[in-house]
Amino acid sequence: MIAGVSCLIGFAIVLGSGTLQPVQAETRQVNLTLTSGGYANFADLRQQAEAMAADSIQQFFLQNPAADEVSVKITGEHNGTEVPLLFLTVSRSNWKQTPSIQAWARYFSSSEKLLGFIKPQPVGLSIALIDTQYRQALKEQAAYRDD
Repeated sequence: MIAGVSCLIGFAIVLGSGTLQPVQAETRQVNLTLTSGGYANFADLRQQAEAMAADSIQQFFLQNPAADEVSVKITGEHNGTEVPLLFLTVSRSNWKQTPSIQAWARYFSSSEKLLGFIKPQPVGLSIALIDTQYRQALKEQAAYRDD
C-alpha cells in the first residue's frame, strides 16, 4: 500500500509542478542528389549513394542532438533526369544499434534502367527480323509458290 501512495503523491507533484510538456519526436528530411555521369556501372553508383546516406545520417545526428529520427532520400541524376535511388527513415536509437544503410533503406529497382545503365533492346529490329522470317516461311509453302 505504501508503494501505491508514493506513486500517487509523485504523480500529484509532477502534475502540480506544471513543468512537464509533451515530448514530440523530431524527424527531418535530408534530400541529396548524386550525378551518375562519372560511374561506369550502377553498382558503383549505388555504393556511393549508400555511403552518402550513411555520412549524412551520422552528421545529422551529431549536429541535431534533439532529433530522434531522420529520413534520407538519395536521388540519381543523369542528363537532367532525376530518379530516386534509395529512401530510408531511421531513429537515432536504431542507427546506434545497427548503423547499416542496407538494414533501413528501400531501393528502387527501376533506377538502373531509368538512369541508362541498362540499355533497352531495340524493338523495331526484332519485329523486322520476325517479319523477314515470316515472309521466308511463306515463300517456302506450296500454296504461296508460283511454280
